[in-house]
Amino acid sequence: MLLGRLASVLAFVVGLFFAGAPAESQGRFDGSWRLLISGTPGACQFGYWTSIRVRNGLVSWRGRPLSRNMIGISDGGTVAIRLSDGQHVVTGNGAIGVKIGKGRWAAPAFRCTGQWSAFRL
Repeated sequence: MLLGRLASVLAFVVGLFFAGAPAESQGRFDGSWRLLISGTPGACQFGYWTSIRVRNGLVSWRGRPLSRNMIGISDGGTVAIRLSDGQHVVTGNGAIGVKIGKGRWAAPAFRCTGQWSAFRL
């Protein structure tokens, strides 16, 4: 049962992180990034590595563009996250620099929280 819940949370969080429409990003963040999304120990403990690309002001994952309304990066590197499938919501925040970034996320409906870290390749 715990593994089923964990799989549901992981699928939901990862799916929401990587859905959407084109978004603008800042040129200074352009390039390839490695992203770790992890849940806190306990019922939501998981870790998921993936790669994203920022190029010409667009953020993409596996060739799919991300919506700035879902994951926004300010000129100064502040990251705001608000992901929803209409029933569940994941919110988060953090900051990104030219080489690394980190922040936190929460999925209240699943009673889960976690962190994300980004590393420029």
